[in-house]
Amino acid sequence: PPATQSFFLYDAELGWTVGPGRRSPDGVYLSSAEGVRSDVQGISYRDEAAARRVALIGDSNAFSLEVPFEESWGFHLGRLLGSDVQVLNFGVDGYGIDQVYLRYERDVRPFKPSVVVIGFIQHDLLRSMAVYPFVSFGWPGYLVKPRFDVIDERLAIVNRPLPTPVEIALKASPQALPFIDYDAGFVDQDWSFRFDGGPLLLRLLTSVSPRWVSGEPRGNADTATLNSRLLNALINAIKRDGAVPVLVYLPHWNGDEQLARTTLSRSG
Repeated sequence: PPATQSFFLYDAELGWTVGPGRRSPDGVYLSSAEGVRSDVQGISYRDEAAARRVALIGDSNAFSLEVPFEESWGFHLGRLLGSDVQVLNFGVDGYGIDQVYLRYERDVRPFKPSVVVIGFIQHDLLRSMAVYPFVSFGWPGYLVKPRFDVIDERLAIVNRPLPTPVEIALKASPQALPFIDYDAGFVDQDWSFRFDGGPLLLRLLTSVSPRWVSGEPRGNADTATLNSRLLNALINAIKRDGAVPVLVYLPHWNGDEQLARTTLSRSG
């Protein structure tokens, strides 16, 4: 039954998403029938009447990872706005700006929210440049994601259809993964044959500490350019739907925020 399955699951369009009607093994996270974080497992938000809806989208910070529903900022926002406003938390752990954009287009838009709050951190911009998060960031749970690039001055996804987890695990090496050249975190030397070499699944389990590469990422668009286009596409989509976009940037307490500043400046 869904209650015993993984809370986050593979998604052929987004890479991964929140499963519908789920409960995490530790009981901290629950999801609605639509795959939205909730306080009641399996509740259907579409069946609830609301004068207005506010949608939260983003990564683990929007989702409020590591805290129960009653401590999430989405819950407190709902209390402040009152019972006539339905606040829906569409945040998903590990998402980049590209996945946030696709999540809005597919899953948020049907709810017709009045306001869409986009919460993001600088690392979300680097995530947009990855194809295989376990390669770029050492995240074994999240195997693959969509990768945008700018082609003929237009945003386009270059790696559709996404490979399944089984297809990834059966590859003989990371070099054999489709579209690995679009992953800015991939360095061939990091995955060269060693005593623990062998099938990709074995290398994944033994952890080779992949690293992010400095310098120009792969593809035609650099990190700031690609993400500024993605942010503009997302904000314009929200406006076309008659909703108000609210961009919430969450800086790291001691981090260098230059990439975020550049991206926001380019996106206006």
